[in-house]
Amino acid sequence: RDYHHMLACPASCTVGRQNPLYHAQRQSFTLYDLKDFPIAMYRDMDFNFSSELSKVELYTRSNRIFVSDRNTLHEILRNTDAYSIAAYTNAYKTIEYCDNIRAVKLLDSRFSFELGWIRNVSHPLSDIAKTYI
Repeated sequence: RDYHHMLACPASCTVGRQNPLYHAQRQSFTLYDLKDFPIAMYRDMDFNFSSELSKVELYTRSNRIFVSDRNTLHEILRNTDAYSIAAYTNAYKTIEYCDNIRAVKLLDSRFSFELGWIRNVSHPLSDIAKTYI
């Protein structure tokens, strides 16, 4: 297998209007700022991020809300004081369905997000795969 890095993004928290941090004039937060709010996170049965999240004391919190899809995550962020951890991108500023959700950088984040793709070295890429990548 051959891994190809595409991009890396710092971590951020995403919050909706019901979270007081949404209205703060700050451009960044710390994990300490988030400690009193529930975290909304994906429940992914095929891949377990618990070891990574335990390093930043997120997985061990009792106030977790598990979701299985993006729409549910956005509804929870819009209608509660919960937050989510995501890659810091401009997506929440430009995508219409993300109204009332704000992404803010995490200052003390101990992790970042990386996007890449894996190629099986014994199989050449198809033309459509090359175009997609």
